[in-house]
Amino acid sequence: MLLHLLGKHDRSQAWLATQIRVNRSTVGRWINDPKNKPASPETVSEIARVLGLDKNETQALLFAAFPPLLKLKSPVIHGPDRQEALASLPHPHFTDNASPLVGRKAELVGLQNCLTRAGEGMAQMVLVGGEAGIGKTRLVQDFITGVVPEICLHCAAKFYPGDQAVPYLALSEALDPLVEVGLIPNIDSVWLAEVAQIVTRLQVVRSELPLNPAIEMEHAPARRFHSLTEFITALANERTFIFWLDDLQWADDISLDFIRHLLTRRRHANLLIVGTYRSEEINTTHPMAELRSILSRENLLTEISLSPLPEQDVNQMVADLTMRDSNLWPLGRRLFQEVGGVPFFITEQIRLLQSEGWLDVSEWDAIPLSPHLQELIRHRYRQLDAAALQFMRFAAVVGVRFSFNPVRLAGDLKEETSLNVLDRLLAAGLVKKMGNGIYRFWHDQAQAVLYDDLRAQVSEEQWQRWHRRVGEAVETLYSEGNQREARLEQLARYFFEAEVWPKALAFLLQAGQKAEALFAYKSARSSFERAEALMMKANVEPELGQQLICAEGLGDVYTHLGLFDMALPRYQQAVGLTEANSASIARLGWKIARVYERQTKFNLAITWLDRSLAVLEPASSKAVEMRIRCLRGLIEVRRGQPAAALTWAEEALRLSKEGSESGSTQGLPPVHATLATGMVEEAQAHNLMGVILRAKRDLTQADEHCSRSAELYKALGHQRGMATAYANLATIAFDQERWSDADAAYRRALPLHQDIGNRYGEAMVLCNLADTCFHQGRLEEAEGFVEAGLRLATETLDSPFLCVLALETAAIIYLAQGDDEAAHKHLTTGLRLAETHDIQEWLVLIQIPLAEIYLRRSQLD
Repeated sequence: MLLHLLGKHDRSQAWLATQIRVNRSTVGRWINDPKNKPASPETVSEIARVLGLDKNETQALLFAAFPPLLKLKSPVIHGPDRQEALASLPHPHFTDNASPLVGRKAELVGLQNCLTRAGEGMAQMVLVGGEAGIGKTRLVQDFITGVVPEICLHCAAKFYPGDQAVPYLALSEALDPLVEVGLIPNIDSVWLAEVAQIVTRLQVVRSELPLNPAIEMEHAPARRFHSLTEFITALANERTFIFWLDDLQWADDISLDFIRHLLTRRRHANLLIVGTYRSEEINTTHPMAELRSILSRENLLTEISLSPLPEQDVNQMVADLTMRDSNLWPLGRRLFQEVGGVPFFITEQIRLLQSEGWLDVSEWDAIPLSPHLQELIRHRYRQLDAAALQFMRFAAVVGVRFSFNPVRLAGDLKEETSLNVLDRLLAAGLVKKMGNGIYRFWHDQAQAVLYDDLRAQVSEEQWQRWHRRVGEAVETLYSEGNQREARLEQLARYFFEAEVWPKALAFLLQAGQKAEALFAYKSARSSFERAEALMMKANVEPELGQQLICAEGLGDVYTHLGLFDMALPRYQQAVGLTEANSASIARLGWKIARVYERQTKFNLAITWLDRSLAVLEPASSKAVEMRIRCLRGLIEVRRGQPAAALTWAEEALRLSKEGSESGSTQGLPPVHATLATGMVEEAQAHNLMGVILRAKRDLTQADEHCSRSAELYKALGHQRGMATAYANLATIAFDQERWSDADAAYRRALPLHQDIGNRYGEAMVLCNLADTCFHQGRLEEAEGFVEAGLRLATETLDSPFLCVLALETAAIIYLAQGDDEAAHKHLTTGLRLAETHDIQEWLVLIQIPLAEIYLRRSQLD
C-alpha cells in the first residue's frame, strides 16, 4: 500500500504525507513488524530511494505523517533533556499582566480550534486584528499560556516601529531562545549553516558550522527560505509548533515573504503561526495585504477581528482592576459610554483614577475622565521629576526599545542617578524589562507621544543636538559585529535628524549592503534610494567609493526585482565611477550583460561580455572570468550555436580546474575542492556541458557532467540548480531508455521545483514524468501526472510551448488507453496552438498521432 502511494508521488511531500495519513492504519501495519517495533533503517532507506529523497528527509516526512504509529526518533534535537529545555524557555518579553483578559471566549475557542487542526497536520496562520490597545497581545498571551508544553512548542517575537528596515530581526529574536536551550534540529549542515546567518545565537552554539559559498543573488533567497523552512519544520516534527509574531504591521518585507513561503510549502506540517496587527495601519498597498490575500486564496488563513468590549465586560474589567465588587459598576457604565471598550484605554483611566484617589468618591458623575489616550499618557509623564523625564526623553529618541547605557551617555547622566531613575520607572510600570540589558516603553504609543511632544517643544537646534548625542552614544557603544549591524538603520536615522550628513550617508549605505547580503532586496532598495537622494543634497559631498557602492547596489536590487530598465543606467553609472580596476570593470560588464541576456538582447550582452574579457587582466579574477564564459556559453545555446557554446563551457571548466590546482581551496571538503568563489560557475559550466553533449548525442559524457553539476549544486544548497541538474540527468536517462533511473531523477527534481515556486519547471517535470510512466506501462499514473502538468500550464502559466507539450503527451496516453475521442480533442487543441504561435517542432509530432486516429476511423482523406 505504501509503495503504491509512493509511486503516485505527483504533487509534493506534503501531498504524500496526506495520503499516508489517510491510510495510516494500513501503512502502519505494513511498516511495523508484528512486535510493533519501529520501522527498520532498511525500510526507511527503501522509501527514500523510491521518493528520490535522502534518508533524513524521508524520516522527517514519515514522522510528520503519522508519529503515533511510527516510533521513529524525530530528527530533532541536540541539547539537554527535553522537559528541562522546554521548562527553561523564557516567556516572551513583550507580554504584560497589567490588565486582565476579560471576555474573548469565542476568540480563544477559535484559536484553540486552529491549534487542533495544526496538530492534525494542517498548517495555517491566524491573524488577530484590531485597533491599538484592543487586547490582541493579551488574547494571544492567554492562549499561549494555556498550551500544554508536552503537546506544543512555541516561540515568539515582536516587531517594533523601524523594524521594516531590519531584515529578519524579529525572526532571529524568536528562534534565539530555542537555540540557547539546545533545541537545535538535526538537519543538513548546509541548511543549518544558512540559518546561522539569521539566528545569530546559532553561530555561537555551533561555531563549527561552515560558511556556505555564495550563489547568485536571484537564487540565494530560495536557499535561505528553504533552510529556515527545514529548521522550523524539523521542530514541528516533534510536537505542534506555535510561532507567535506580534505587531506585524511593522514587519519587514522579507519576513512576511518567508511566512508565505513556509505555509505554502509545508501545508501539512504541525505548524500554527499566530500574528497580531493593527487593522487601522493596513491599507491595500501594505505588504500585509498581499500576504492575507495569498494565504486566504490558499485556504491557509483564519482571521479573528477584535471589537471593543461590551458594557458587561467593561464592568468586569473595572472590578478586576480595582479588586472591588459591583459597587463600581456605575463607573464601568460611564467608562463604556464616554471612553469605549478598549482595554488599554480603560486600564490607563483606572490607573489614573486610583493614583489620584477618585475611586473613593461616591459621586460617579464628578469623576474626571479623559476622552483621549494621549492625555492619559501625558498625565503619567507630568508626575515624573526632572531627572526621570530627561531619561525618558532620551529613551524616546532612541526608540520604543532602548538600552540603559546609550540613554545615560546621551543624556550625560551620572550612572548612580540613572540607575535610581530606571528603578523608579520600572516600579511605576512606565518601563518594562526585556532582558539582556534591553528595556522598552510600557506601550509603543507612550514612546510616540513623548517623542512627538519633544519635537514640538524644542528648537530645531536642540532637536538636532538630542539626535546627534544619541547617535554618537550608540555608535561608540556598538562599534562592531552583530550589535552594530542590527542598528545601522537606527544610526542613519539619528544622524539624518541631526543633519550630520556624512554619517547618515555612510550608515544608509552600510544598511543597504547588509540588507542585500541578507537577500532582503526591498529593504536594500529603500536604503540605497534614500542614500542616493541624500547624495543629491547641495551641501553633501559623497566620496567616489560611496557613489560606486550606491550605484552598483541599486543595479543589483533592481535586477533582482526585475526592474531591468532601472538597473542598466545604475550599472553604467558604476562603470563610469570605477577606477582602473580591471576585475571591477569586468564584474560590472558581466552584470550589464546578464541584464541584456534576460531581456533577450543577445548582441548587446555579447558586446559587454567581450568588453569585459578585453579589460580583464590575466589571473586577476578567475571567478569573474568563469562567470563571463558561462554566460556567453548560455547565450550561444539560446542562439542555436552548440559548437560555440561548447568552447565557452570548456574554457570555464579549465579555469575551474586551474583554481582547484592552485591550492586556493585548501581545507575544504572534497566536494568543495574547487575555486570556492567559482563553485556556482563550475556547476553552471558542467550543466551547460551536459546540455550541449546531450544535443550532440554523447550521452555518457553528458551524464557525467550533469552528475557533477548536481553534486556541486547540492553542496551549495542551490535548489534551482539541483532541480535543473536532476531534470537534465532524467532526460539523459530517458534518451538511454533507462526508465527507472529517469523516473527517480524526475522525482528528485519535482519537489525542488515546487519548493522554490518554479511553476514552469514543475509543469515540465510533471509532463516528463508522465512520459516516463507511459514507457513503463503505468498508464493510470502517467495520466495523473500529465493532467497535473496540463492544469498548471493552462491555468497558471502563459506558455504555449508547455501547453502543446502537455496536450501531446496526454493524447499519446489516451491513445494507449484506447480513448481516441479524448486524444483527438487534445491533439487538435495542441495543433491550433502550435500553428498560432508558429511552434514548428510540434507541428509534425502532433500530426502523426492525428493521422493514426483518422486511420482508425477510416478517414483516409
